[in-house]
Amino acid sequence: MEYPHKRVASPPPIATNMDTENHFDDNNQQQERMSLYSNDEELLALYEKRLRRFCCLCCFQCDLVWRENKQKEETRQAITNFSSLIVANGFQDLLPDDWILGVKVYKRIQSAQRPKLEQLPVRDSVLPRNVLEQSKIFMQHARAVFGPLLFALERPSQAILGITPQLVIFLRTGVHSKDVIKHKFKADTYFPAYYICYDHPARSIVVAVRGTLSIADALTDLDGLNEPLIITLDENSVIHGYVHNGVLRAAQRLTENIEPVLRNACESYPSYRLVVTGHSLGAGCAVVLSILLRERNIANVLQCYAFGPPPVLSDALAEACQSFVISFVHNNDIVPRLSIPALRRFFRACQIAKHYNSFQRLALWVGWTNWIHLDASVLEHDSDETYESQRLYVGGTIYHMQRYKERRNGCTIFSHDVYTICVITRHELRDIIGLKGMLVDHLPENYDKAISQLLRS
Repeated sequence: MEYPHKRVASPPPIATNMDTENHFDDNNQQQERMSLYSNDEELLALYEKRLRRFCCLCCFQCDLVWRENKQKEETRQAITNFSSLIVANGFQDLLPDDWILGVKVYKRIQSAQRPKLEQLPVRDSVLPRNVLEQSKIFMQHARAVFGPLLFALERPSQAILGITPQLVIFLRTGVHSKDVIKHKFKADTYFPAYYICYDHPARSIVVAVRGTLSIADALTDLDGLNEPLIITLDENSVIHGYVHNGVLRAAQRLTENIEPVLRNACESYPSYRLVVTGHSLGAGCAVVLSILLRERNIANVLQCYAFGPPPVLSDALAEACQSFVISFVHNNDIVPRLSIPALRRFFRACQIAKHYNSFQRLALWVGWTNWIHLDASVLEHDSDETYESQRLYVGGTIYHMQRYKERRNGCTIFSHDVYTICVITRHELRDIIGLKGMLVDHLPENYDKAISQLLRS
C-alpha cells in the first residue's frame, strides 16, 4: 500500500445549504484574513502560537518554559506536528468553540441518517467467560494507573485523608507496594505514566500505561502524523506499516526504559505471562508497546488488553497483532473511531457551525437543534479518497460491548441497561457515531461497569 506524504494540500472549501448571502460574506471575510498570511509556513506559525496559548491557559506548569531542554523540545515538536496536520487539511481557522458547536451539528446530521440506538440490531455474546474475567482484572490495572486524582473523584470519602499512587494500586487491584517493581507517575510529552508489578493471583507481570490526564498526554495524543514502522513478529514475517507518531514515540521510550526490568522479572517468574494494558492513550501505547516487546521475545507468553484504544496502526499491523492483542470498544465511544478521514468529516461539521449567525449559534449552545436539516453529503469531499490511504485502525481482536434498554412489562419507567459483547472488524469503526453517549462512553468507569454487568448476566 502506498501512503501519500504527511502534508497534503488543503482541500477547497465545502458547500452547504445554509443561507447563501451570509455564507459568501463569511467566505470573503475569511479570504481577507487569510490574505494576511502569504504561505503555509506563516499559517503554521500562527496556529502553533494559538495552540501554545491554549496550552498555557490549561496548564499551571508551563511545559514550554520550565522543563528541561529535551522535554521542552519534544513539547514544541508535538505542537508543530499537530499544527501541520490541521493546516494541511485546511482547518486552521477553527477555534475551540467551533469544535463544541460542531459536535452538536455532527450529532444532528448523524441522527437523521442512522436509526436510534434502541433500534440497532443486538448481536449475540461470543466472548468466553474466562477471557471476560481476565479483562475485568486488567481493567482494574488500567484504572489504577490513573492514580489519586481519578480515585478521589470516584471515592471522595476515602480520598479525603490522603491517597498515594501505591495505595490506589492496592485498593484497585490488591497488589501490594512491594510488588510494584518500577513506576513513573508523572507523564511527559511522548512518555506517559506507567507502573510494572507482579499480580500473583493472576500469575502475571503487568505493565499498566496511563491514559490522558495532563497537557503532556494530550500533546502525545495530538501528534497524529503517520510514522513508518517495519516489524518482525515471526521468523519469516516482516511487516511494513504505519503508526500514530505520538504513540509510537511513547512506546519506544517506554521500551527503552522498561526492557531490562521486564527481562529480569520474566527470568524471576518464568511461568508468569507478560500483560500490557491501558485505557485510551494508555491503550494505544499498550498495543504498540506489546508489538515492540513481542519482537524482542521478552516473555514466553505476551498479551495485551486495550480498553477504548484510539486507531494507531495501519491495516497490515492491525491484522498482524490479532493473536495477542484484545481491544474493547464500549458502545458509541468516540476515541476508537478518531481516524484522520473521520476527523475530516467532523471538522466539516465544525465549519458549518462556524458560518452560522449569532442567533443560530446561541440556539446550538442551548440545544435547539431541530432547525438543522442538513444532508450527510455536506460532510463528504472529493479529496477524501486521498486520505483513505492514511487511515489507521484499532489493532487486534476487537470486542464491541453494546448497550441497549431492556424494558420490563413493556414499561419504559422500569427499563435498565443490558450489555451484549461480540467481535467486530476494525472496518466497522470507520466513522464517528453521532449518538448520545459518544463522549461519556469513553470513561474508564463505564468500561468497568460494562464488563461487570456482562459478567453478572
